[in-house]
Amino acid sequence: DFGTATLTSITSYDKTHAWYEEENTGNGNIIGGVNHDVLIIDMDQEYEQATQELRLASDDDAASFRWIAGLYYFQEDSNLAQDIRFGANGFPGAHPSAAGITPPSLFDVIPNPYGNTVSFSIADLEDRSYSAYGQTDVELTDKTTLTVGLRYTHDNKSNPSYYAGAFDKTGRNPAPYYDEALVRQLAAGLPTCLPKTNPAYIPFVRCANVNTSREDLDTDQVGGKIGLQYHVTDDFMLYGSYSRGFKSGKFDVEFLHTDDTPSPQPPLDPEILNVFEVGFKSTVNDRVLLNAAVFYNIWEDQQVFNVGVNGPEFFNLPESEIYGAELELEWVPASDWLLTGSLGWLHTEITDATGINFDLRQGDFQEGHELPLAPTLTGNGAIEKRFALGTNALTVRADMRYQSTSKVKFSPQKPIDEYVSRFEI
Repeated sequence: DFGTATLTSITSYDKTHAWYEEENTGNGNIIGGVNHDVLIIDMDQEYEQATQELRLASDDDAASFRWIAGLYYFQEDSNLAQDIRFGANGFPGAHPSAAGITPPSLFDVIPNPYGNTVSFSIADLEDRSYSAYGQTDVELTDKTTLTVGLRYTHDNKSNPSYYAGAFDKTGRNPAPYYDEALVRQLAAGLPTCLPKTNPAYIPFVRCANVNTSREDLDTDQVGGKIGLQYHVTDDFMLYGSYSRGFKSGKFDVEFLHTDDTPSPQPPLDPEILNVFEVGFKSTVNDRVLLNAAVFYNIWEDQQVFNVGVNGPEFFNLPESEIYGAELELEWVPASDWLLTGSLGWLHTEITDATGINFDLRQGDFQEGHELPLAPTLTGNGAIEKRFALGTNALTVRADMRYQSTSKVKFSPQKPIDEYVSRFEI
């Protein structure tokens, strides 16, 4: 504490090692001596993170000029070992008979390219991020406050090693967990994969590559906020603000998106979110609090997740918009009662899907469609009663929640296009 300002240092370190397995058809699904497992997914992942923040802030909360400034550093080193194991019949959707190329009777005659195959990737990733930020609150008058904040961030992501490929698991017991060590052992000695430009290239052939030539993802971005608050009275405040934030780019290191698979994925660009909001906050009397807001968001290059014809994928959705309104109420009808409620209305729309062509297997997005998992109407409510029990108290509370239907994906779907509405108590 320097008297006029306080210096704060926050340091953290975390290390996590996670093992995960997903068995989509159960281990050991063997009929007539043939393993009919569709697929089993193994993940062996380790993360090591460290952060350091130095923050200097003014001490006087009642001053007409209040400020905060700081420096932030983040680093992460991770190792992501992943594999997907297909049974003898592979993935039925990938077989020529499933596409109508051959009759189903030839299913057991024509080999499935996924059959008894393990597709794997082992990626080393590094992330280094530096930020400098500052924000001020300036009381222009006794009723008006201006808030201005800026944050500069430099983010660098690198993928120094990306070992990926596929190998045959015919005759192997399907029960063991495939951690990184076992995958490396079983993949040892595989030939180098041919480039896709080679006429002899075949996807999912038994081979492996170590890719060390992926370019770093460098991001320099400025985010911030400017806002104005006006106190009409001591109990009623109007406000408006504009904010800009971003998320840095990232590598896609899925086992099905390596250079040796039919659908390699490029890195993602940063996404940008611009947010405009106006509203009010009020205390109607000593028993009622009422707040309301309307907002408009523009999302550029949103990093979206979609499960489509190429499996799980990430894409940059060029642009979408979100606008809506919110209303919040708290009411104390008596000293031992509390009623709360909120309503939300939301409109979402994909406004630009340029460069994403579903016919070219680049994702299933449709301009004018709603964003998934974004219900138009939502509502929350609660009623609470407090009973005095001598020197103690018992509080009884009931909560309610409603949300309308929402879309499943980024375009019309069959047979299920939307999730049903729900009401919960």
